[in-house]
This record gives sequence, structure tokens and C-alpha cells, in this order.
Amino acid sequence: MQYFLLSIILTVIFYAFYALAVFTLYKISGLFILLLIILFFISQISLVIRRFHDINQSGYYTFLFLIPIVNIVFSLILLFKKGDLSDNQYGPAFYKSSLYDTLLNK
Repeated sequence: MQYFLLSIILTVIFYAFYALAVFTLYKISGLFILLLIILFFISQISLVIRRFHDINQSGYYTFLFLIPIVNIVFSLILLFKKGDLSDNQYGPAFYKSSLYDTLLNK
């Protein structure tokens, strides 16, 4: 759930800056939007790698997102599969039982 919420927050921030660039910075908006896209892409890759580590899989599976149809399957797996309840080779477990607990960090 942590990764899903962070992805939504990053997406909202991206589109807010995108709208700002399009409507106010029209002279330099192309360069600014390109920079935003690159930063958004890097942050999403990092988030997907962290999610793969959360389910005890290698971050190299991120490259499978470049294959059409396979990326949809892996997105659904990352969305619905529970993270490891115990520590794994990638670090300590981070498990929250509900959205409420996740938001309040209990």
C-alpha cells in the first residue's frame, strides 16, 4: 500500500507541475516538461524496484516493463501481491495491515 500511495502522490505532483509549465511558462515549457518527465520516470523506476524488493524479487524484473502485455501482468502482480511479512535479502520487512495504519505510520 505504501508504494501505491507514493505512486499516486508522485503522479499528482507531476501533473500539477505539468499544468504550471503549460499555462505559465510557455516560453521554456518544453525543456521544463522534459525535465519533469525524466524526474518522474526515474522516481517511478525507483519505486517499482523497491516494490520488487518488498516481494523478495530482483529489481532487474523492472526491465520486463518494457515488453508490451507483460508490463500489464507485472503491474497487476505488484499491485495485488502482499509484501513479505518477514525480513528478506533486500532488507527489513515493511508491512502495514490497513490503509489507516499506513497513512498514520502506526
